[in-house]
Amino acid sequence: MTIDLAMLYKTDNPEEEVPCPFLDSSNGCCLPPELKPFDCSIWPFRAVHTKENEIAVALTPTCPAINKVSRAEISELLKSGLGQKIIDYAKTHPDIIKEQTDFLSDILFPVL
Repeated sequence: MTIDLAMLYKTDNPEEEVPCPFLDSSNGCCLPPELKPFDCSIWPFRAVHTKENEIAVALTPTCPAINKVSRAEISELLKSGLGQKIIDYAKTHPDIIKEQTDFLSDILFPVL
């Protein structure tokens, strides 16, 4: 089954995150884990090419819950293995890597 989401959300800002039609505000994601795209499973993190052309992990600033978690906890989560997992996946799936921009400039892993 394929779902065309093109008409569900439009924006003039190419960096703006698109609201997910599979996200229920009270129950979370409606997709089973095996169908969830990698980008969704690592939200609010993104693999980015840094200006030095390295792969790093950036924090998406539009996540409404991110300010409820301390920066130290976020950093520890990435250092505990998640950061390297994201980078390793990005190396074998370069299509998920975003370019570092002002929007995705909060690089958390590796610490630059």
